[in-house]
Amino acid sequence: MRGETVEHLRWDYADLLEYFNMTRIYLQTILQELLDLEHLLHDSIDVHYLDSVYERIVVFLKHCSVSCIPKQSKKFFKYWWSQELDCLKAQAIDSNRLWREVGRPRSSPIYVKRNSDKRAYY
Repeated sequence: MRGETVEHLRWDYADLLEYFNMTRIYLQTILQELLDLEHLLHDSIDVHYLDSVYERIVVFLKHCSVSCIPKQSKKFFKYWWSQELDCLKAQAIDSNRLWREVGRPRSSPIYVKRNSDKRAYY
């Protein structure tokens, strides 16, 4: 893996409306094809056909993501960061600020909450 550039999709900067519209257009053709097939075949569907449908879905989704979702190298940002971590960090900051404002007590519900929020974040 050394020397390879690993990229991930930056959904937070994506044009989601365009992505949803593109996927709807592409996947609608497959849906219609499957609905037509359902009316023709009632007993069994060829496994190879289902594999080809799956591959086309993957290709369509990849194509739409290339068009609408920016990519960044995993080294660019903290690729493991999430919205949940944002919330935990904000809670830890808020409870620490409150603890300092009340004089940094060592035994109180505020102290317990501060430590709990801190452990959840770290």
